[in-house]
Amino acid sequence: MLESLSHIAVGCVLSIPLYLLNLKLAPRFGLIDWPKARGIAEDQIPIIGHTLIVISVAYFAFASYFFAISPWFISTAIIMAVMGHFDDQKPVPSIDKLFFQIICVVAVVMLDPQLRESIADRYGTSGSLWAIFFILGLMNAINFVDGIDGLAGLVLGMGALGYLLLSNPEGAPGYFTYAGLLIGILIPFLYLNVVKRKGFLGNVGSYFLSYTLAVMHLSIPIEAQGPIG
Repeated sequence: MLESLSHIAVGCVLSIPLYLLNLKLAPRFGLIDWPKARGIAEDQIPIIGHTLIVISVAYFAFASYFFAISPWFISTAIIMAVMGHFDDQKPVPSIDKLFFQIICVVAVVMLDPQLRESIADRYGTSGSLWAIFFILGLMNAINFVDGIDGLAGLVLGMGALGYLLLSNPEGAPGYFTYAGLLIGILIPFLYLNVVKRKGFLGNVGSYFLSYTLAVMHLSIPIEAQGPIG
């Protein structure tokens, strides 16, 4: 518990100055969430999900030298973030986004060693298909609720907390450390998002973080009679 609390504290401390910088730079680069039908914001709100991406990618790049974090996972997660970034600047057609999502999700389910061991090797083709469905569903669900203050951040935070409670630190120490770090990063985000109403995750943040959490949870080796369980 003390180790997890230290990870949460580090994530919180590291993210605060980056969030403040993100808030200043977002309008200059057109990273603004404009008022739209799906959402309750009536003003132009800066997109601050890039802060979470920078910290997350930096952590995974560093942790990959010490823990078994697949380059397939890191590279496909970055692709999701890039797609979300362009979608924030100018809406990308839904069919194009779904195409990139399917390519990345199929690649990580079939080629990521840890994910393959916990899903494909254990449950076969049906397990792989359910895993693909789960990742795609979670990504688009989180993206859909990002327009409501606090909801996306709370769901992601609960997902990270759930990982800390369900997983074994010795089984996947790289992911376990990141789960605590993510909770810490989300604390100042929720303050800005809910209390100050100054920032949204944006597509860049919602796609990347939901994709990351989905892969992390599916990598937990839990005994079950079938893939749905």
